[in-house]
Amino acid sequence: MISPNISHKLPKEFLTYQTTILVIFLIITIPLNMLYFLPIIILLGIYIKYRLEYNNFSFSYDEKQIEIKRGIFTKSQKAIPFSIIQNINLVSGILLRQFGLRRVEIWTSSPSQIQIVSTKDKGNETQHRPDGMLILNADDAKLLQKFIIDHK
Repeated sequence: MISPNISHKLPKEFLTYQTTILVIFLIITIPLNMLYFLPIIILLGIYIKYRLEYNNFSFSYDEKQIEIKRGIFTKSQKAIPFSIIQNINLVSGILLRQFGLRRVEIWTSSPSQIQIVSTKDKGNETQHRPDGMLILNADDAKLLQKFIIDHK
């Protein structure tokens, strides 16, 4: 048994979600700016970046690990064995829910999750980030979560 029938690319709804955020940005910034072309150029640049990220992202998994590949200019490939996964969170904000998407956060006990950030107000503080993160359709996210838990 390899895996449930889950697409190994970001869902098409992800582009719609990103485009919606960009349109909201455009609606907010045009009245604030007398230079109408600047927000449009920024919007176009951000859309191209999201499109390239979408085209250069994939993941695969089997009974032992999940492998995430991403990157536009700097390609990265991360393999996370199921045996070291501590937690799998399914997160969905307001916009993600509108498009039927969930963010899958894969947490391990790896020290690479901790990032030290310096601020003027508080000095040094730590921020935590997951070892792996995917955006999937809600049903696919639940299937992936169940698959990983069943194969730990």
